[in-house]
Parts: sequence; structure tokens; C-alpha cells
Amino acid sequence: MFSFRSLVYVGLFMLFSTCISAQKYEYEMFMTGKKIGTLAAEKKVKGDVVMYTINTTADAQILWKEISNQTNSRIMFKNGVMTESYYEYIENGVTEKYCKINQSGEGYALHHWKKGKYTLGPLGNFCVAAIYFNEPKDGIKLLDETWGEYVTVKKTGTGIYEFKAKDGDKNVYHYANGKITEAEFHTSIVTIKMKPKA
Repeated sequence: MFSFRSLVYVGLFMLFSTCISAQKYEYEMFMTGKKIGTLAAEKKVKGDVVMYTINTTADAQILWKEISNQTNSRIMFKNGVMTESYYEYIENGVTEKYCKINQSGEGYALHHWKKGKYTLGPLGNFCVAAIYFNEPKDGIKLLDETWGEYVTVKKTGTGIYEFKAKDGDKNVYHYANGKITEAEFHTSIVTIKMKPKA
């Protein structure tokens, strides 16, 4: 039997199966110089509705533990405003983290794996997924759909931008001609580097 979320995704797929335009970028991820996984970013547009999807897969040994993980994000915008999103992190077959965001009036109702249910405002017009398709601006407020919090993007050099997630992890993106040329994701344990797929 289909879950409600599955039915929603089927509906979204049918909506965008005849989309006006689509963009897709693929990247490879590395840790200590070794390829560990991939990231696929896709943007579909139909009229005033935009859907972003970000999917990653990775396999690596971190300290003494073998980890196989996936992340899946789906974000919807309408008339330039984010209306809903769903993020999940799956490690060794188990969903360990998730964040669900739905527009509620002039803000959002959220359900987060760690913080439970809460509200957030105001409405946002830029998110993490959008970074893969639009070079950000210094000082822009970014709605981090993985943590359900607003963060501020800081420009640190020509075509270089960074922001820190709620858990302190630092994300750095390098751009040339409006496109990502490389990125670094710094955690307390490891640094993951990402480059466009050759």
C-alpha cells in the first residue's frame, strides 16, 4: 500500500513529466583523495512552480566504522517562495535524520528528527538546493532544508561562499561563470570535497 508521501511524489512526478525546462548537474565526492560517492542535483520548472531534488550516495570508512549512506532532498517553490521540502539521511539502510517543512501562513511548520515539531518564519526564497543552480550573494539568508533553520551566506573571496549549518559543519562553494567548480564540506571528523563529474 502506498504511503501518503509516496502518493505526493507520484503526483509531483506526473506534474513535472511535461516540465517546460530542466537542468541537471552531477558531481563526485572525495575523502582524503579517494572517491567515495556521487551527488546529483536537478531543477525542474513548470510555470511558476520549481522543484529541486538533491540525491547523494556514499560509501566510506570513517574512523573504525564502515558507512554506506544516502541523502534525498525534494524542495518546491511557487512564485519564488519555498512552499515545502523533505530531507532524509539514510545510514546503512536506516533513516537516521529527516526534516519536513510545509508552508503555514507567513511561515513554516516543521517536523525535525532532533528538534521535533516547531514553526519558523518568515517565508524563504533561497535554499541549499538552489546553490547548485544559482551563485548566491554575500549576506543572503538561506533556508537550510536539512536543519530547518536560516543561515547566512558569507562571501570569502572571488566566487567563494560559505555557510555554517546548525551543527557547526562548514560548507564552502567555489564558482566560475555562475557554476560550481568545487565544494568542501567540513565536519568535526572529516572533510569531503566535491567536483563536477568529468
